[in-house]
Amino acid sequence: MFVFGHVGLTIGAAYAFRLAASSWRKRAVALSMDFRLVIVGSMAPDLIDKPLGLWIAPGLVDNSLRSIAHTLVFAVTLLGLGLTVWALGRGQKLTLAAVSSAGHIMFDRTWQTASVLFWPFLGWDFGASYPPVGEWASRHVSDALRFFTDFPELVGFIIIVAVTARLVHTKNTRRFIRGGVVS
Repeated sequence: MFVFGHVGLTIGAAYAFRLAASSWRKRAVALSMDFRLVIVGSMAPDLIDKPLGLWIAPGLVDNSLRSIAHTLVFAVTLLGLGLTVWALGRGQKLTLAAVSSAGHIMFDRTWQTASVLFWPFLGWDFGASYPPVGEWASRHVSDALRFFTDFPELVGFIIIVAVTARLVHTKNTRRFIRGGVVS
């Protein structure tokens, strides 16, 4: 999945949660949701693993572009840290980013590559090797330009356009930039 799918579908899920939570007791939590963190969290596994596998330490992660940040160990550790910080009264921001990051792993269908999802419990090898950087990049650029043929990417794109249009229409773009607020 590419950026539109990850970001758009995660924003859609967070917005749906916020609408549902507005009738629950956790209303204050849902209404203070920072959608900038949803966006960063939704892309965090790729922001970590792509540079790691392509440039920083390809030997360490077997040239895999889905490695450490695409694992359950990463997701559970990040969520545990977020819940601990939240329990200490330091805010929910890390928890929100952690849940969004876990959504990335789900949307990537990482369960189809057990060696990545359950790393290191099934061994230290990530089991996925990718072509050289130039070949990988050119293939992904051409795939990204055809995003509209991939249903999750198209839905994510539509969600991003709808949220952006709402921000512009309600004149809340500045509130979003400053505080991550989507009304």
